[in-house]
Amino acid sequence: MTLDRLGTIKALIKGMNNNNINQNKENIMITGQQEYESARDAVAEAQGNYDAAGAYGYPYRESQALKQAQETYDAVCTQYPAAAAWGKAQGWTYASNDCKVTAGKRAVARIEAGEDHEVVIAEMESEWSAAALSAVQNS
Repeated sequence: MTLDRLGTIKALIKGMNNNNINQNKENIMITGQQEYESARDAVAEAQGNYDAAGAYGYPYRESQALKQAQETYDAVCTQYPAAAAWGKAQGWTYASNDCKVTAGKRAVARIEAGEDHEVVIAEMESEWSAAALSAVQNS
């Protein structure tokens, strides 16, 4: 098999995998998930602008933009609590502790499956608390 043909096959496989991932993301949408992700991204961008401008003095304009983005984020979290719970669980999947990551992944899957987000988050946090307590007692 030539290298050109192998590269073409790899590109096709990668394209098929990306299409499957995008289709799965569209099917899993939680009510308010897009709004939540937009608000979260706006806060992250405003925080980045604030941090960058802080090197040159007090960034008043950036602080106002950050405050407004945070208020919007808080309003979206209040309006869409299931999406906020999904975002919290999703955030735990990026933790450095394996037990916390596992608890977050389980919670994300359960919220996406339609389980009550308040119960799922409470169980996720208690699972993490038990793992942390166990780790402290073992040391």
